[in-house]
Amino acid sequence: MTNTWLYNDKPIDSLEDFPEGAIGFIYKITNTTNNKYYIGRKTARSLIKKKLTLKEKKLEDNKGKRFTKVWKESNWKKYWGSSKPLLEAIDNGDHCTRIIIKFCFSKAEITYYEAKTIICSDALLDENSYNSWISAKVYGAHLKQTLK
Repeated sequence: MTNTWLYNDKPIDSLEDFPEGAIGFIYKITNTTNNKYYIGRKTARSLIKKKLTLKEKKLEDNKGKRFTKVWKESNWKKYWGSSKPLLEAIDNGDHCTRIIIKFCFSKAEITYYEAKTIICSDALLDENSYNSWISAKVYGAHLKQTLK
């Protein structure tokens, strides 16, 4: 089984392979053993608050600051979805492929496009889908800011 993500038949192995500004993606994992699939989302990097050290606090740019925001990479390279039946199939030796459907540039966009992809593909009604539920809360204003 390959750990590679594919996008337009090209391997995506590092964040450098992402479009500029992308923070995550919508994906489809297909179990080629039984032809079942799973649609989901994965955030590949996120901004986190990091406490400044005493030395960093003394720098001119950090005057009066206690925290800074830094990008942190997630476990996206080794990620195989959150569906327990899919993960059990993988543990039992089933072969699966991982395809990136769409790159996203905000949390609102990731949530919106995951829900849209699952609903538009009828994944919840398809017996060949591992998807069993969906939940989404997206503010249109947040989404519109990203898509400008």
